[in-house]
Amino acid sequence: MYTTFGKANDRFGFSTGGYFSCAFRNDRLVVIAGIVVFVLIAVAAISDLVYIGNNMANAGAQASAGMYDMIYGTNVGNASDPKVTVWGGAMNTGFAVTILAVIGIAAAFALIVFIVVLMFLRRGKLYKFTANDETFIVTYPKSERKTVEFRYDDIIGLTWETRKFPLAPECLDITVKTKIGDFDYRVILTKIARANGITETPFNIIREKIGLASKDEFDLISRGVR
Repeated sequence: MYTTFGKANDRFGFSTGGYFSCAFRNDRLVVIAGIVVFVLIAVAAISDLVYIGNNMANAGAQASAGMYDMIYGTNVGNASDPKVTVWGGAMNTGFAVTILAVIGIAAAFALIVFIVVLMFLRRGKLYKFTANDETFIVTYPKSERKTVEFRYDDIIGLTWETRKFPLAPECLDITVKTKIGDFDYRVILTKIARANGITETPFNIIREKIGLASKDEFDLISRGVR
């Protein structure tokens, strides 16, 4: 739990730091795109299986029809050869089976890629924070080259909302409201944070510093209950 409460903090002052992860902005679109790819692969596989099934079911009937045409047809010279009919059906079936094998390989490759992408999404972007009795500083990933310093006296509000989407990481959409504007963070929740919410994120420090934590919670932490 991230907290500023406690006897040690009261005696020596509060100071801490660490890391947290935020979700990528378009993670939902990535998940949806992956699902669409698998749906298309499934449709292609089912269509191919139906074609193979129909081709195999009709092979005997086509051979019988060709034999009947040879024996009883009025124009015997132009009658279709049952061997040609059977071989033609077998070639079509073999081609369809090859396509099905290619679809299977594509599905396996797509699954591996999708699993790797999901792992990447669940890691998110790594942020660093440091906090003391006056400020809460967030250092963004190196690619963004940005640092934000929040002075508790300048913060006018803090809101958070659980954000869930199938296969995407569960997050808290946290907004720090300040006198100069709002700052949004989509914090990826750890297992314990999924159960305990905001108190298991670094932003609980801001929550406590601006007076949003209840007195009962303070008393429980002081007694070592949490």
